[in-house]
Amino acid sequence: YFFTHMDEDSNGDNAPVSLSCYNQEHGITPNGTAQFVLVLKNNMMDKNVVRLSLCDLPQNWSIYLDQEMAILQKKESKLLILTTKAPKDVNAGSFTASVRAESLSFSGKASTIEVTIRVHSLTSNRTVQTGDHISVNYVGYLKDGTIFDTSIEAVAKDENAPKTDSFQQRESYSTLDFDAGKGQMIEGFDDGVLGMHLGETKVIVVPPDKGYTQEGHELYGKTLYFEVTVENID
Repeated sequence: YFFTHMDEDSNGDNAPVSLSCYNQEHGITPNGTAQFVLVLKNNMMDKNVVRLSLCDLPQNWSIYLDQEMAILQKKESKLLILTTKAPKDVNAGSFTASVRAESLSFSGKASTIEVTIRVHSLTSNRTVQTGDHISVNYVGYLKDGTIFDTSIEAVAKDENAPKTDSFQQRESYSTLDFDAGKGQMIEGFDDGVLGMHLGETKVIVVPPDKGYTQEGHELYGKTLYFEVTVENID
């Protein structure tokens, strides 16, 4: 996916509401499903009621947001999940769709993100099974859209992508490699990758009881959102 940010009526932080995406590129296969994260931000010092909608959708695709309305307090940000499913007979190529956030509280001014979806041919029907050694790329978010960890250097070094106070830059970035279903990762992440297809991107929602359960950990008691792409299965 490639995202460009466009504002109708106003620009950037001067808009009442804005949309962002920090993990900008995913692929999809015919009949495949891919999810990704958007961050909705209220730029105003007052409560903002926002209507979310999709427009300019490619024909015969199934594309939906996890919510149609949002109520944001002053300067509040909120994570959104967008799901796309390609038709089974779609040809390889690029397709576009748009997500629109309209401020009902401030004269109907809106911000729009255009999505370009890259379709590639299916090379394998393989899915992640317990015991498989897999490689994934990921971005970890909190519910307000701040990033607490990522394997993707471009996301880590993107100054416009908000980070938690505990976020740490690495000397080098690479895929996360582990044995699926073997307890090497937190429970919710481990469970979430099982059944994913090679090349699939999925947002795994990890509740607090399946995340970091050690008291004192900076992510203890928090719901976590991992945008995960399976890059390799051995």
